[in-house]
Amino acid sequence: MIGLASMQATYAALEAICGDHFHDSYEKARIVFNKDGRFTTVMRDGQCVAHMAGRFSKQELRDALKGNIKDHGRYVAGKIKSILEQKLALPDTYLFRMDIEDDLRWVDSIRSRQFSAWVVPKVPDNDDPKQVRAEFRFWIAEARAIIFADKGKAWAWQHKAIVTDGLQHPKADTHEELAHLVADTFNKAVEHAGWD
Repeated sequence: MIGLASMQATYAALEAICGDHFHDSYEKARIVFNKDGRFTTVMRDGQCVAHMAGRFSKQELRDALKGNIKDHGRYVAGKIKSILEQKLALPDTYLFRMDIEDDLRWVDSIRSRQFSAWVVPKVPDNDDPKQVRAEFRFWIAEARAIIFADKGKAWAWQHKAIVTDGLQHPKADTHEELAHLVADTFNKAVEHAGWD
């Protein structure tokens, strides 16, 4: 899979030719083409962002960039999911949930940069003052996340965050390190707050 610098350049290239920028020139978008026979290597900021065959339109390039982002997202999310499934210490009354394909569909529509994993009760009860809920939001092109974790009734601000003091914004050098950090942070927080 490509590295984080290439993925960040891929997002930058996509943003540079989408929306209000769709009619901008490739030069303005800082996209460079290196042709080698029938194939073209597409570059942005010195990073390879796509390989194209033959002649192609701007829409085909956008689709290729989105495809590369989704492929990288699947790869990264699969690694993160595997680590979280192994490391999260959940009681039998809770489950871990992650729908990679559902999250990646947002790349097509809004050029999303994120996907999420969840810890939820098997039998949700919004009135339970002891119930724990968590969302771990990961960035595809950066090894960073946000941890939203709380305990308490799910309505009328009757719940309390259990991951605070900056720990809810973990960063790492790789997505694998990040997944371990997220799991460790959540496990420690919920151990302190308690499951019941």
